[in-house]
Amino acid sequence: QHIANNGLVCAHNCTFELSILRHVAHPRYGWPTVPLASWVDTAALAALCGLPVKLSGLARALGTKSQKDTDGAQVMKALMRSTKGPDGWVAPVPTGDQLERLIKYCQLDVRTMLEVLSRLPGTTAEEHAVRHVDLKVNGRGVMLDQLLAHNIAVMSKRRTEELSAQIVEITGGAVAKASATPTLKAWLIEQDVVLAEKPRANGKSTVSIDRNAIDKLLEQPLIEPRIEAVLERRVEASKATSLAKVLRVPEMVGADGRMRYALRYCGAHTGRWSSAGLQLHNMPKVPKAQKAMLDDLRRAVCVGDYDAACM
Repeated sequence: QHIANNGLVCAHNCTFELSILRHVAHPRYGWPTVPLASWVDTAALAALCGLPVKLSGLARALGTKSQKDTDGAQVMKALMRSTKGPDGWVAPVPTGDQLERLIKYCQLDVRTMLEVLSRLPGTTAEEHAVRHVDLKVNGRGVMLDQLLAHNIAVMSKRRTEELSAQIVEITGGAVAKASATPTLKAWLIEQDVVLAEKPRANGKSTVSIDRNAIDKLLEQPLIEPRIEAVLERRVEASKATSLAKVLRVPEMVGADGRMRYALRYCGAHTGRWSSAGLQLHNMPKVPKAQKAMLDDLRRAVCVGDYDAACM
């Protein structure tokens, strides 16, 4: 009745409860679903205030009497991990003691959330409406091209292997692959290359071959061609390796091919959204002059034409 009358329902990170209600509790047990506008999310309120979003950190920051149950959290995590057997995924079966411990853990979570709610400032009707739209957009999700992502992952792996083989050849086997940082440092030092020092947290320093350091080395007018070739391949390999995240695309999407809850409400202290997973906010803007080239590249990747993609 409370939900039917549009009464408010509170949760910490309500996207979890939304998913459980929509996919488990409602279809299996007939629980009612909660309208998006009825949710009060203490995690969102915390983000709006620039406070820690995790309930444990938020409770500590606000000094609530109730705090997260760390021991109970271990029981919860043990019970949430399924294992893959010959007949599919198998969920662990809790013992009576584990189930009792889990219930107490959940009860303490609720008490902690309610104490947190009592200490957080409310929100304006306008901001509540913004959060409503945020849940609607995130619930709809964005479509991901899984074939494109798969081909990108395959091609980036192949290109990284090619670059590593070239580095092995240039260095005479001294550097086994493009990502071998310690041996690459040692090889460069043997070639009398002066590497920039980078301070560490413990007060000591170490030589660096990060992107900035390599860019500065490549700017030197008298750099030896062999060293230049190795550094250029190292930079390209690091770019190719960064594309490996698309391997996780099948884990990010649902049965309809959409990735959901990738946008984080008030993810930055300024109040703007941030992104998780594939970082939707980091999509580069393509100049008009390069649009035709990018379209050709996309078509080559979609059909798995590695040679055309590398041209």
